[in-house]
Amino acid sequence: MDGQEILLRSERVADAVWLDALLTVEPESPMIPKLAAGLIAAREGGRWATTHESGLALLALQRYFRTYEAETPDLRARVWLGPGLAAEHALQGRQAGRVQITTPMDTLQALGAQDLVIAAEGAGRLYYRASLEYTPIGLPEPVDYGFDVVRTYEAVDDPADLRQRGDGSWVVRRGARVRVRVTVVVPAQRDQVALTCPCLRVWRSSIPS
Repeated sequence: MDGQEILLRSERVADAVWLDALLTVEPESPMIPKLAAGLIAAREGGRWATTHESGLALLALQRYFRTYEAETPDLRARVWLGPGLAAEHALQGRQAGRVQITTPMDTLQALGAQDLVIAAEGAGRLYYRASLEYTPIGLPEPVDYGFDVVRTYEAVDDPADLRQRGDGSWVVRRGARVRVRVTVVVPAQRDQVALTCPCLRVWRSSIPS
């Protein structure tokens, strides 16, 4: 709002105040990790917009750290898909990296409707994210709006790593390297055009390793 900058108001200041208040009155609120993550993600070039924002954000995040991160992590995380153990990983000490676990879509389809359970045993907190990425089987027919875009795929190491089915879909061996060539044909000069090619979302399935 106009004039709010005179009061040193900003969205980041409000987030920091809310985070500090929730840590005081409702330390188990599910909003606390979200506010903390939002403050960290709001930095530009490693810092917040103003000294006022930075001071309040750092104070709130320091309190968050002292409240939730007092114990040095020493735990084992496990993931279950239905009745079976899908993955487990030991986390010791404060780690800046992350561990990624990927489950193929055909495995999920074979399981059907099952629970996803994520649990940790030991000291410290476990942070995780679960997401689902897929490509629909029935893709729309190609449409010509003045641009002809063609993608071709080539196996890099072994020709057997890649093959095309009769319906036009591609099958690639897990872990194989694939070269993607994108050819654009334009019948006339075009200006201010950006081409985005989500090449990694075209695979229907994969050949077992």
